[in-house]
Formats: sequence, structure tokens, C-alpha cells
Amino acid sequence: MVLNLYDTFERLCTIVNGCGMGGVWRHIEKSNQYQFKAATGENMNWWPRTGTINCQRGSTKILEMVPDEAAALRNRKG
Repeated sequence: MVLNLYDTFERLCTIVNGCGMGGVWRHIEKSNQYQFKAATGENMNWWPRTGTINCQRGSTKILEMVPDEAAALRNRKG
């Protein structure tokens, strides 16, 4: 599933932290992307220039755990 967030990294962190899921953020400078590696094995990538969010490992539980925020991301248009 691909979502978009045209906001700040801090806003994305707030949404992910609202899930209560442990994990680690890193910034990948070469591709100017941020990646959240969840303790559950899921990865979430975000490219601030395009707003694209990509969830990997076959699930979007990271965003499903905060339905109001996830719905806003799914419905938001750039």
C-alpha cells in the first residue's frame, strides 16, 4: 500500500509514535528518505520530497493502529 504525507518528519513521527509500536528511525541521505524499522519486522519508508509512504513486509499495521491518522493520510491529496 502506498500512502502520501505532505507534511513534516516530526508529524510522521507523531503518527507512528501514536501506534505504540517500538522501532528505530534512520535517515538515508543518498535517497533522501526516512525509514522506520519496527520491532515487529515491518518497514515504513517516507520520501519528504514526494510525500510517498511505502510500507513493506506485507502489512501496514504501523498506520492501521491509528485509524484516524491513517485515514487522513489515505485520503489526503497533494
